[in-house]
Amino acid sequence: GSPAVGGRLVVRGAWTVRLQRARVVEREPVVRQVVRRLLVASGQVVLEAASGTGALALATSPLRRIDLLITETRLEGLAGLVLARAIKAIHAALAVCIVSADAPPESLSLPRAWAWLRKPVSVTEFYRVIAVLLRRRP
Repeated sequence: GSPAVGGRLVVRGAWTVRLQRARVVEREPVVRQVVRRLLVASGQVVLEAASGTGALALATSPLRRIDLLITETRLEGLAGLVLARAIKAIHAALAVCIVSADAPPESLSLPRAWAWLRKPVSVTEFYRVIAVLLRRRP
């Protein structure tokens, strides 16, 4: 996997990004824990939620900056895409990574700092996509 150096995520030695605050929303505790560990290992502050409504409650204050949202599509209470759009309305510079076993809908057009990853995802691909998303943030 990609090492953490001085709180920065190093991806293939090419460039680094700094992430301050991430939200991980995943209904499966084991998957949520793995994603959290990957982000924490790179020196990030991570909050997690098991449902869309729980994640939205964490994100409702514009004072609680969120740099990255990692979510699945099928969540209890609020679908992942709906959640991402709602949080993006509060946090304009949000990067979003949607992780799903399903392919994205054909009609779906993702904004510049959004990505869709299909499960299973390798650690290398996860780190690469997150780094690209954070560089694309407005």
